[in-house]
Amino acid sequence: MSKKHFSFLLILTMVVALLAALLVPERTSDDPDANLGPLFPLAETWVNDVEWLRIVSVEGELRLTRRDAQWQVDALAGYPADWERLRTLLADLAQAEVIELKTDNPQYYSRLGVEDPSMPGAGGLLLEFEAGGERHGLVVGNSATTRSGQYVRLADSATSLLIDRELTTARTAVEWAMREIADVASNAVAEVEIIHPDGDWVLAAKATSADTDFTLKSLPEGREISSSWSVNALGGALSGLNMDHVSPVGAPTADATVRLRLLTFDGIEYTLKAWKDDDAAWITAKASVPARATEPAADAESATPDVENLQAAADAFNRRVARWQFQIPEYKFQTLTQRSESLLQPLEDAQQPSGG
Repeated sequence: MSKKHFSFLLILTMVVALLAALLVPERTSDDPDANLGPLFPLAETWVNDVEWLRIVSVEGELRLTRRDAQWQVDALAGYPADWERLRTLLADLAQAEVIELKTDNPQYYSRLGVEDPSMPGAGGLLLEFEAGGERHGLVVGNSATTRSGQYVRLADSATSLLIDRELTTARTAVEWAMREIADVASNAVAEVEIIHPDGDWVLAAKATSADTDFTLKSLPEGREISSSWSVNALGGALSGLNMDHVSPVGAPTADATVRLRLLTFDGIEYTLKAWKDDDAAWITAKASVPARATEPAADAESATPDVENLQAAADAFNRRVARWQFQIPEYKFQTLTQRSESLLQPLEDAQQPSGG
C-alpha cells in the first residue's frame, strides 16, 4: 500500500470518528462505576406510597390519582386505571438501573427524546409523582437502538441517562384506563337474546355447554339460517369486549336503544343497552343472577349452583361498570345488535321454485 493511500485512509478514519463523536454525544465518567446504580435510590422504601402520577407530553397533560385504594384516571371522571400497566411502570421505576451516562448538552436532547416534553415536536414525555413527601420527575425518551434500554433524564438534572429497561408508558387517558368491559367465552354462553325497539327479535341458545352450535330459537317458520357460523357468532358477543372511550352514564334515547340479554351456563345474566350517538356506538351493562339460576339442577349429575359466588361475581361486575357508559368498536356493536334478517337466507333464495 502506498504512503499516499495509507494517509488518505488514516484521515478518512479520523473524520468518521469525529463525526460519530458529534452525532452521538455522551458523557461518561473516568470511573466506569461512578454515578451508576439505581435510577431512584431507595425507591423500594416509597414506591408503594405513590399517591398520584402526572403525565405531560405534546398531546397534553393527564393525571392518575389513587383514591380509596383504587387508581383512577382524572380526565375520565375517575374511571378505574389499568392497574397492571401502572403496577408495571411503578415496579420498573423502582428497579431501573442506570447503565450509562449520556449527554448533558440540551442541543442534543432531542436525539435521545429527552427534551422538554411540552415543546412542539417533542418525542418524549414527563412523568411526575409524589411519594415519601418528595416530588420526583423523569423525562422518558427514546428506546435505545443498538442495545436494550431507554434514554431518560431526571427532571432536575442536565445529564441524560441510559437505563436497563423500557418503561411502560402511555400518552392518552384512554390508554391508561382499564379497557376491558367483559370477557365471556362463547362456550360459556347458554342463551343470547336481542330485542330491537321496532320489535325485531333474535334468540339463540344451546342446551348444554358441550353443544357445538347454537340453535336459532327465533327462526321464523319456513325460513332457514344463512349459516351456523353467523348464529354461533352471537355467542361471542361479550368475548373480548373492550371500550374505546368511557363517560359517566347518561340517558340514551329510549326509542333508539337495542337490548341484549346473555345468560351463561354458570347462571349469570348480562343485560346490555346499545345505541348510536353521532355515529359513535355506546353501551351500558349490568349483571344479575336470575331466580332460575339458583334452582337445583333437575339431573343428579349436575352441580347445585353456588349462588353466593354467582351473586358476588355479578356484584363485582356491577360495581365496576354501573356508573359508566362505554363507547365500543363498530364491529362489536354490529354483533350486539344483530337483526333477525341478517341471520337468515334471503327470501328469494329460500322460496325459489324448484321446477323448470
